[in-house]
Amino acid sequence: ISLFEEKIMIVVYTVIAASFCIVLIQFFIQGFLRNQFNDQTDAYRLIVFSLAVIVASIPIALPIVMQVTMAIGMKELGEVHKAVVTSVPA
Repeated sequence: ISLFEEKIMIVVYTVIAASFCIVLIQFFIQGFLRNQFNDQTDAYRLIVFSLAVIVASIPIALPIVMQVTMAIGMKELGEVHKAVVTSVPA
């Protein structure tokens, strides 16, 4: 893994960790301060909403991962196969 890949993965992990933190804060505020853990349907709705936020945050990091993957492939094409890559269509 190159230094560039490490930096990009740090950004991706930071975005995902931030979304988990936001979901945990939201989960406890809704659950404890608004007493939504008392009713089963409210607790179910809260869990579904939290999972939806987590799942929706993953595509935020997806373009970063795709660009890094394409750049690594471009580098390999140039070094191993001696190909000239002029652009990376995304």
